[in-house]
Amino acid sequence: AVASSSMYNNCCLWSGKELNAVVDSMKDTMKESKYHKNFVVLTLMMPMFRVALRLIGQSDAPAPQQDNLTNAFGETFSEGDNAGKYAT
Repeated sequence: AVASSSMYNNCCLWSGKELNAVVDSMKDTMKESKYHKNFVVLTLMMPMFRVALRLIGQSDAPAPQQDNLTNAFGETFSEGDNAGKYAT
C-alpha cells in the first residue's frame, strides 16, 4: 500500500495536480512509511518531496549561489572573469 501511495504521489506531482495537495499526501505517505519501517520508499520519496517544496517556495534548502564557479580541474572563476579569456 505504501509503494502504491508513493507511485500515486509521483504521478500527481508530474501531472500537475495542485502542489499543496501533493505535499500533504506525500507527508502522509512518508509518515506511513516510517510507521511500517519501509525506508526504501521513504528514501525514494525524499527528492520528490524536496522538489515539490521548492516549487511552492517552502524549501528550507539555501538557494544555490553561483558567485564562484569551479570547473572539473578545480579552477575557480567569477562570472565576470571569463569575458574574453577563451575568445580567438
